[in-house]
Amino acid sequence: MNDFVFLAQKGFYDGLTFYQMCPSATGATCPVHATAAIAGDPTGTGTGGPGYTVKADPVIGQYLFGSVAMLSTNSSSVGSQFFVSTGDSSRVARQYDIFGQVTDGLPALAELGKGDRILWVAIVVTAPEP
Repeated sequence: MNDFVFLAQKGFYDGLTFYQMCPSATGATCPVHATAAIAGDPTGTGTGGPGYTVKADPVIGQYLFGSVAMLSTNSSSVGSQFFVSTGDSSRVARQYDIFGQVTDGLPALAELGKGDRILWVAIVVTAPEP
């Protein structure tokens, strides 16, 4: 997802928090069946973003532990919000563009909680998309 990379390189995500943990009965709407941490909203309310949206990419893959996907209430466009699967979320509807996979720090991912802060986002390209 080029938009995520662009925002990360501009420091947009630096200092933001994971404002919602799923499943949750309160707060922003979680993707149904998701075990995930949601971030990317500078307001921390689930309604903020970069001030624009871009067309969503087709969904490729499954929402497994460590998957990183864009989050939007509109499956055809995305802004800056994303979620990281903190468990098996393979039953989540295939409408959120998966664009990354956590490959290091998995024990920390398992302990991620609401309010935890993103220090910075490092982008490492490992293979071209199929």
